[in-house]
Amino acid sequence: PAAGSDCCCRVMEPLLRCGSPATRTRAAAGRRGTRAACAAAGLGLLLLGCLLLCSRPGSRLLSYCGRALLIQLLPYWDWTLYSNSDCLIRNPYYFESGLESLQLADCISVCQRYPKVESLHRVDPKVFLQNYLRQNLPLIITDGAEEWVAQREFTVPFLTRLYSDHPALQNTKVCSYWDSHHSLENRPGAFLEEVHRQRLDQWAIQWKNCNKAAAKVIRAFYQRPYFLPPVVELAESNWLLMASGAEDGAMENTFVKVRDHDGDLLMWIAQLQGVFEIQLLPKGICASRCTHYTLQLSPGETVAVPLQMWEVQYRPLSSISIGLAATGNWLQDPR
Repeated sequence: PAAGSDCCCRVMEPLLRCGSPATRTRAAAGRRGTRAACAAAGLGLLLLGCLLLCSRPGSRLLSYCGRALLIQLLPYWDWTLYSNSDCLIRNPYYFESGLESLQLADCISVCQRYPKVESLHRVDPKVFLQNYLRQNLPLIITDGAEEWVAQREFTVPFLTRLYSDHPALQNTKVCSYWDSHHSLENRPGAFLEEVHRQRLDQWAIQWKNCNKAAAKVIRAFYQRPYFLPPVVELAESNWLLMASGAEDGAMENTFVKVRDHDGDLLMWIAQLQGVFEIQLLPKGICASRCTHYTLQLSPGETVAVPLQMWEVQYRPLSSISIGLAATGNWLQDPR
């Protein structure tokens, strides 16, 4: 029996030793040490990756390895479908721009049912979206710019001083510049200085403030048009349209087209001074089915034009005419 008990004790001794507090403490310390070593290794790899990305040789090496890996994956997964796509995830609410979505029936519906551009006061944004914007119908909003500072301040002398003195305007290049005298400088300030000194008779000038700082200076003089629904996202840039006609309203010069819309779907033009005669020309498949619209804008009025179907051109009907314009896109929200 004594020999049997000694044998049993020898068998149980390793189990008892493993279950002892000292053994458990050593095991826990070992696990903590392993976790600390893994964390240190992970942190080291992360730092190494950051160093490789920040250094030019390292970033080139990673780029080369990434391209090699993608080439090897190509037989199993065609990732070029995502690489060549404009959007990784399609937005179901985005309205596709372009004439490809405009049908001949849409042209006939608009041109036959609406012989002239309507004028409305206190326009509800929902009504504008449903009845005009979605139907490619232009609309005159008679109170579209009534409370704007630009309507009171924007004159030839004021704009001459603004573009000559403001640092964000005097040293910034503008986009889509055009004037009737084909100036070489392409600077609104220089041309307006000639106008201010009465060295020019009949003239016309237009430009787009595509620089963010310059566009922001002009935006300080007007607000977002109240009739635009929230689904319309305005571009950061804005336009100034200026022209001079004869005192009696007779015009010798031709219409001036507003170009470079950047594919936007909407343009609004607010009349600040004088009177513009505006023509809206059907384009694309609608050109053969529709005639143009002709309208006049008086100070405080705004015309909203869906650019998917119409092109815009203008000329002055007063001695000095000044307009402000901007473009935007809109999302086809759930109806």
